[in-house]
Amino acid sequence: MIRKVSPIDDTLYCSPEAGFSVLPATAHELCLHMINKDGHILYTVGRNR
Repeated sequence: MIRKVSPIDDTLYCSPEAGFSVLPATAHELCLHMINKDGHILYTVGRNR
């Protein structure tokens, strides 16, 4: 299911591609990976403690 997307003010990432999110975490870092249905990473953002 692919939908139309459009960035709005302050949008950091948007994509119409189907996929999923992975949130790996350690004691010092949290990451968010947006991955498409083929397994390619589309966007990654991380935060350190």
